Amino acid sequence: MTEERITACARLLARGRTDALAMADSWAGDDAWSIGCRAYSFSRNRLRRAAEAGRYP
Repeated sequence: MTEERITACARLLARGRTDALAMADSWAGDDAWSIGCRAYSFSRNRLRRAAEAGRYP
């Protein structure tokens, strides 16, 4: 992997985590585990969508 691709992946992963934290609702029962699962899913989805869109062949 090139530095450019690693940086792009890091940004996508960070954005997924940031979005998951922004959506967290402790009143509804979100805790560290549920937020972590959501962050993983959001991050994975962003990587998958970027790859499928051909942005990073």
